[in-house]
Amino acid sequence: MLNSIFLQNLGSFGNAALHIIPLTKLTIFVGPNNAGKSQAFAAMNIVRHLLSGSLLSWNTLFYSLGSFQEAVHMHDVGRHILVGMKFNGDRQFRYDIYPDNHYSVQYHEGTNLKMESGKIRHTTLEENYVAGTPEIWYFRPLRTLIPDSSRIGRIGEEGWQPIYPDGRNVIQFLLERFNDRDPKWSDAEEWLRKIDPSMKMLKTPLLGEITRAETVRSYGSSDASINMSFQGTGIQNAATIISAIVFSPEGSTICIEEPENFLHSRSQEVIVDLFNYATTELNKQVIFSTHSWSMILPYISDVGKGEKRGSTHVIGNPADFSMVAFNPDSGPNKIQPYSIQDKEFRQVRDDFKKMWG
Repeated sequence: MLNSIFLQNLGSFGNAALHIIPLTKLTIFVGPNNAGKSQAFAAMNIVRHLLSGSLLSWNTLFYSLGSFQEAVHMHDVGRHILVGMKFNGDRQFRYDIYPDNHYSVQYHEGTNLKMESGKIRHTTLEENYVAGTPEIWYFRPLRTLIPDSSRIGRIGEEGWQPIYPDGRNVIQFLLERFNDRDPKWSDAEEWLRKIDPSMKMLKTPLLGEITRAETVRSYGSSDASINMSFQGTGIQNAATIISAIVFSPEGSTICIEEPENFLHSRSQEVIVDLFNYATTELNKQVIFSTHSWSMILPYISDVGKGEKRGSTHVIGNPADFSMVAFNPDSGPNKIQPYSIQDKEFRQVRDDFKKMWG
């Protein structure tokens, strides 16, 4: 499990202190716009990208930072950027990146320390990563609408994530699971049905070399197969999130920016239940950012002192839960763990107003 992300001199994260973002099995990032939540995910993705043995790039499928000068704090190329991740078991990777794209990397495991330096590429530490580091899947907001049909066959992957961050290849991903009769298929179908109770079946019919994703929906006494690309953007967004949670390997970390996009408040609570299910039943870690009270309220009920939710919901485990508040400033208090375990909704709301106005 990912234990923390740490960074310095990336975007709004200055060098007044090493900014350490603590993580638990289920962590929510909260804070106003431009407070650094996306940059924290970018730092994680930079480390993941370099650990794959890839060339250092400031723009990939998983993050877009322009150039070193645009990415470094205050555009000051006299600084260097530090990004790193720590995993349970004291496994830690730290990269120091300099204006000419030179880097130094430190790998810790327990009391052991290995160090390298060079330009762009390394070859030995990545073996340590592959040997025992959990998979990390990342999904960003403004996910692309899925196409009405796609050619059969897996499209290229970056890193170890078979679904692109914008979800545009989720049809091919679902086709592979459907053809293999993946035992998790019915689980994904059930969660989609919770988003759309009129849905009866999720299918991917074969049409020569072309396939498409459809749901069979009930209209009173009649059923109709509906191409998923012609359904609401909320259903398309939910299909990507559900596929990631259900089909990712056990022990994976799933990172999602603003999962509430396009979703009704009732559907957002279904996604909360899904995240709780992932952490309590599937042994997965979920980290997400949100601006939606509809995503936060269920957790004030589950782990705080809000009115408890009914038995039809999947209730979160307080021991798994944490919230991290991001502030717009770049000083040492930019990242602050925030506890809701002993708070009611009104107090959380008032605290947020004090923090961000």
